[in-house]
Amino acid sequence: MKNSILFAALFLLINNAFGQRANTEVYIIGNIHDSVPNYNPTILLAIMNDIKPDIILHEVDRE
Repeated sequence: MKNSILFAALFLLINNAFGQRANTEVYIIGNIHDSVPNYNPTILLAIMNDIKPDIILHEVDRE
């Protein structure tokens, strides 16, 4: 988890320093490990289709 936060902070810092000054939007979408009625894979896919991200970062547990 610490590595993910460090990577995200480093990415934002580098992007801010060297990236284009256009309308950049950063979305951070939290996820849970089980489906619940108001948040499930179908809803997550709808969010992704709506924002159409250029890049997706995903944390992977080593276990």
